[in-house]
Amino acid sequence: MARGVNYATQRVMTNGSGQLLEYGDIPMAGKTGTNDARSQTWFMGYNSGMVTASWVGNWQGEGDTSSLGGLEIGGQVYPEIDGSLIAAPSWARFMQQIPGLYVGAPFANPPAGMISGQRSTNPGRNSGNNNGTNSGGTGTGGTTGGTTGGQAGNSGNGGNG
Repeated sequence: MARGVNYATQRVMTNGSGQLLEYGDIPMAGKTGTNDARSQTWFMGYNSGMVTASWVGNWQGEGDTSSLGGLEIGGQVYPEIDGSLIAAPSWARFMQQIPGLYVGAPFANPPAGMISGQRSTNPGRNSGNNNGTNSGGTGTGGTTGGTTGGQAGNSGNGGNG
Protein backbone atom coordinates (compact mmCIF):
# COMPACT_ATOMS: atom_id res chain seq x y z
CA MET A 1 0.00 0.00 0.00
CA ALA A 2 2.75 2.46 0.94
CA ARG A 3 4.50 1.84 -2.37
CA GLY A 4 1.27 2.74 -4.16
CA VAL A 5 0.93 5.98 -2.21
CA ASN A 6 4.55 6.85 -2.97
CA TYR A 7 3.96 6.11 -6.65
CA ALA A 8 0.88 8.35 -6.80
CA THR A 9 2.41 11.24 -4.87
CA GLN A 10 5.58 11.12 -6.96
CA ARG A 11 3.33 11.73 -9.97
CA VAL A 12 2.08 14.91 -8.27
CA MET A 13 5.69 16.10 -8.45
CA THR A 14 6.23 15.10 -12.10
CA ASN A 15 2.81 15.53 -13.72
CA GLY A 16 0.62 17.45 -11.28
CA SER A 17 0.58 20.52 -9.10
CA GLY A 18 4.22 20.05 -8.07
CA GLN A 19 5.69 19.75 -11.55
CA LEU A 20 6.94 23.34 -11.69
CA LEU A 21 8.69 23.16 -8.32
CA GLU A 22 12.46 23.28 -8.25
CA TYR A 23 13.71 21.29 -5.30
CA GLY A 24 16.85 19.58 -6.55
CA ASP A 25 17.55 16.10 -7.87
CA ILE A 26 16.31 14.20 -4.82
CA PRO A 27 13.47 11.73 -5.51
CA MET A 28 10.44 13.41 -3.90
CA ALA A 29 6.76 12.82 -3.44
CA GLY A 30 4.18 15.31 -2.22
CA LYS A 31 0.64 16.57 -2.19
CA THR A 32 -1.00 19.98 -2.11
CA GLY A 33 -4.11 20.73 -0.14
CA THR A 34 -6.72 23.48 0.15
CA ASN A 35 -9.84 23.59 2.29
CA ASP A 36 -13.23 24.49 0.82
CA ALA A 37 -13.15 28.06 2.16
CA ARG A 38 -9.67 28.60 0.67
CA SER A 39 -8.56 29.86 4.05
CA GLN A 40 -6.03 27.07 4.65
CA THR A 41 -3.50 25.75 2.13
CA TRP A 42 -0.61 23.35 2.54
CA PHE A 43 1.96 21.21 0.84
CA MET A 44 3.38 18.01 2.33
CA GLY A 45 6.53 16.71 0.66
CA TYR A 46 8.83 13.84 1.46
CA ASN A 47 11.59 11.54 0.34
CA SER A 48 12.79 8.34 1.95
CA GLY A 49 14.87 10.35 4.43
CA MET A 50 12.57 13.12 5.64
CA VAL A 51 9.15 14.74 5.44
CA THR A 52 8.40 18.47 5.61
CA ALA A 53 5.31 20.61 5.30
CA SER A 54 4.47 24.18 4.43
CA TRP A 55 1.22 25.84 5.56
CA VAL A 56 -0.24 29.16 4.46
CA GLY A 57 -3.53 29.97 6.09
CA ASN A 58 -5.81 32.27 7.97
CA TRP A 59 -5.21 31.60 11.65
CA GLN A 60 -8.54 33.24 12.50
CA GLY A 61 -10.48 30.28 11.17
CA GLU A 62 -12.94 29.64 8.40
CA GLY A 63 -16.02 31.37 7.09
CA ASP A 64 -17.18 33.59 4.28
CA THR A 65 -14.65 36.34 5.09
CA SER A 66 -11.66 34.12 5.87
CA SER A 67 -10.61 33.24 2.29
CA LEU A 68 -7.05 34.03 1.35
CA GLY A 69 -8.26 35.29 -2.04
CA GLY A 70 -6.84 38.75 -2.66
CA LEU A 71 -3.79 38.04 -0.49
CA GLU A 72 -0.80 40.21 -1.38
CA ILE A 73 2.73 38.98 -0.79
CA GLY A 74 5.76 40.89 -2.02
CA GLY A 75 3.63 43.05 -4.30
CA GLN A 76 1.95 40.06 -5.98
CA VAL A 77 -1.81 39.72 -5.50
CA TYR A 78 -3.33 36.25 -5.49
CA PRO A 79 -7.02 36.58 -6.52
CA GLU A 80 -7.58 32.90 -5.74
CA ILE A 81 -5.28 30.67 -3.74
CA ASP A 82 -4.60 26.98 -3.39
CA GLY A 83 -1.78 24.80 -2.06
CA SER A 84 0.22 24.97 -5.28
CA LEU A 85 0.52 28.79 -5.39
CA ILE A 86 2.32 29.72 -2.17
CA ALA A 87 2.66 26.71 0.17
CA ALA A 88 4.27 24.41 -2.42
CA PRO A 89 6.84 26.95 -3.71
CA SER A 90 7.70 27.83 -0.08
CA TRP A 91 8.29 24.14 0.58
CA ALA A 92 10.51 23.90 -2.51
CA ARG A 93 12.60 26.91 -1.42
CA PHE A 94 13.20 25.20 1.92
CA MET A 95 14.16 21.94 0.20
CA GLN A 96 16.67 23.80 -2.01
CA GLN A 97 18.57 24.72 1.17
CA ILE A 98 19.24 21.12 2.25
CA PRO A 99 20.87 19.34 -0.69
CA GLY A 100 23.00 16.48 0.49
CA LEU A 101 21.63 16.50 4.04
CA TYR A 102 18.63 14.22 3.54
CA VAL A 103 19.25 12.67 0.15
CA GLY A 104 17.12 9.57 0.58
CA ALA A 105 17.02 6.57 -1.70
CA PRO A 106 14.75 6.17 -4.71
CA PHE A 107 11.28 4.89 -3.85
CA ALA A 108 10.56 1.22 -4.48
CA ASN A 109 8.01 0.56 -7.20
CA PRO A 110 4.62 -0.87 -6.29
CA PRO A 111 3.46 -4.19 -7.76
CA ALA A 112 2.66 -3.83 -11.48
CA GLY A 113 -0.97 -4.80 -10.91
CA MET A 114 -1.39 -1.88 -8.52
CA ILE A 115 -0.30 0.58 -11.18
CA SER A 116 -2.43 -0.94 -13.93
CA GLY A 117 -5.46 -1.29 -11.68
CA GLN A 118 -5.64 -5.06 -11.99
CA ARG A 119 -6.97 -6.90 -8.98
CA SER A 120 -5.45 -10.13 -7.82
CA THR A 121 -7.81 -13.06 -8.26
CA ASN A 122 -6.11 -14.79 -5.36
CA PRO A 123 -6.77 -13.09 -2.02
CA GLY A 124 -3.96 -15.04 -0.32
CA ARG A 125 -1.34 -14.39 -2.98
CA ASN A 126 0.58 -11.67 -1.17
CA SER A 127 -0.08 -12.75 2.38
CA GLY A 128 2.96 -15.03 2.56
CA ASN A 129 0.72 -17.34 4.54
CA ASN A 130 -0.80 -19.67 1.96
CA ASN A 131 1.47 -22.67 2.54
CA GLY A 132 2.45 -22.89 -1.10
CA THR A 133 -0.99 -23.22 -2.68
CA ASN A 134 -3.10 -20.82 -4.66
CA SER A 135 -5.57 -20.83 -7.51
CA GLY A 136 -2.73 -20.68 -10.02
CA GLY A 137 -1.50 -24.15 -9.16
CA THR A 138 0.07 -25.99 -6.29
CA GLY A 139 3.38 -25.31 -4.68
CA THR A 140 5.76 -27.28 -2.61
CA GLY A 141 5.20 -25.26 0.55
CA GLY A 142 7.71 -25.31 3.36
CA THR A 143 9.92 -22.54 4.62
CA THR A 144 11.80 -21.96 1.38
CA GLY A 145 8.77 -21.24 -0.73
CA GLY A 146 7.69 -23.13 -3.75
CA THR A 147 6.85 -22.89 -7.36
CA THR A 148 3.24 -22.00 -7.96
CA GLY A 149 1.68 -21.66 -11.36
CA GLY A 150 5.14 -21.57 -12.94
CA GLN A 151 6.40 -18.67 -10.81
CA ALA A 152 8.97 -18.98 -8.06
CA GLY A 153 7.69 -18.21 -4.58
CA ASN A 154 9.53 -16.19 -1.98
CA SER A 155 11.10 -17.39 1.20
CA GLY A 156 8.76 -17.60 4.09
CA ASN A 157 5.77 -19.81 4.58
CA GLY A 158 5.49 -20.99 0.98
CA GLY A 159 3.83 -17.79 -0.19
CA ASN A 160 4.24 -16.12 -3.51
CA GLY A 161 5.73 -12.65 -3.28
